Amino acid sequence: MLENMLEELNIPYRVQRFKNVKCYKDESWDRVQKNIDTYIESGLPVILGLEGHVVQLIGHLGMENGEQKKYIVYDDSGHLEKISVFDISESCNRFLYTLSVKELRDYFAGCQNGRDSFFILTPEHERVYIDFERYQLFLAEYLYQYAVLDKKGSIVCQMFDEESNLSQEVALRNILVDNSILKSFLKEQKNDIQRDCIEELLKKDLPHFLWYTEIEVGDDIVCIFADPTMYYKTGDLEKVFFKCPPIALIDSCRLSLLTKGTGSS
Repeated sequence: MLENMLEELNIPYRVQRFKNVKCYKDESWDRVQKNIDTYIESGLPVILGLEGHVVQLIGHLGMENGEQKKYIVYDDSGHLEKISVFDISESCNRFLYTLSVKELRDYFAGCQNGRDSFFILTPEHERVYIDFERYQLFLAEYLYQYAVLDKKGSIVCQMFDEESNLSQEVALRNILVDNSILKSFLKEQKNDIQRDCIEELLKKDLPHFLWYTEIEVGDDIVCIFADPTMYYKTGDLEKVFFKCPPIALIDSCRLSLLTKGTGSS
C-alpha cells in the first residue's frame, strides 16, 4: 500500500526486503546497517518495516566517546511498544524514540530465524541509477586499480590487505550529496598539493547529486566521489569517478548534511 501511494505521487524510492535466511543466505546485519546509515547520513529518512507496520528512522545519536549508536525513530502508531526486544520506556518527545543498534540487530536476527517481516524503504533522488551496493563494488574496484599504479606505502595502497581486499582497518562513510554542497566543501580543501586537481573538478559540469565517500586510514582521511547517473553496467570506472584521485581532507574535516542537536527537548 505504501509503495502504491509513493508511485501515485511520483516519488522515486528503493525497497530492500530482508527475509527468511533460508531464502536469502547472504543477508547480514552489517549490510542492513550500511544501507540505513548511508541514507540517514545523506539527510534522507529511512522507512523501516516491522511486522506489517512502518516507522521512520530520521537520525542518530551517540557516535562520540565510545557511546553505542542509537537511531532516532518517529512512530505515531504505538506499535514499537508492542515489540518485546525494544526498550522504549523513555521517549525523546511525543512520537520520537531511540533504538540502539543492538536492539535492531537482535530484532533482525529474529527475522532471519523465521519472521518474514523486515524491510527498509528509502526515497531516491532522480537519476540515481547506481545504487549504494553497486557503488560499493565500483568504489573498491576503482581504488584497487588506483592502488596498483600508486606509490608503495601511499594512503591508497594502505587500504588493501595482502589478499587485495579492503582492509578491516579502513572506515568508509558514504553519502549522496548535492553538487553545490560538494563544490563548496572542496573549495575548503585546497592546498598547494591538490589545488590544481580541485580547481579542475570545480570546472566540471557535475550531475545534481553525487555519491561521496570519506575513507579513513589511520589518522588520514581522504574523499572520493562518483557520478550515480551512469549506467549501472558501465565498464568505464574512470568516467564514473571523473578520473579523479582521492582528495585529502585538511585537518580531518568532514562533510556533513545532518544538523547536530543540542540534546534539549
